[in-house]
Amino acid sequence: MKHILYLIISLFIITACSNNTSLDKLQNGDLIFQTSTSNQSVPIQLATHSKYSHVGMVFKKGEKLYVYEAVQPVRLTEIESFIDRG
Repeated sequence: MKHILYLIISLFIITACSNNTSLDKLQNGDLIFQTSTSNQSVPIQLATHSKYSHVGMVFKKGEKLYVYEAVQPVRLTEIESFIDRG
C-alpha cells in the first residue's frame, strides 16, 4: 500500500512539474519530491528505500510559487530553484 501511495504521488508530481506551464496546477500544501544532488542524497535513499531524497511543501505567495524545505534551517525557496537542484 505504501508503494502504491508513493507511485500515485510521484505520478502527480511528475505530471504537474514536467514543464513550467503545469506549475499553475500546484496548490498550497502539495508535496513535491525530488532526488537531490547533495552528498546526503544516496544515504537517504538507501535508508528510506526510495528513489527520492528530499521533499518540500508548495506555498503560493501572490502569483509566485515557493517550496518550504528543510535545508538548515527550514526556508522558503522559489519553486524553479527547487526543481533545478533535483
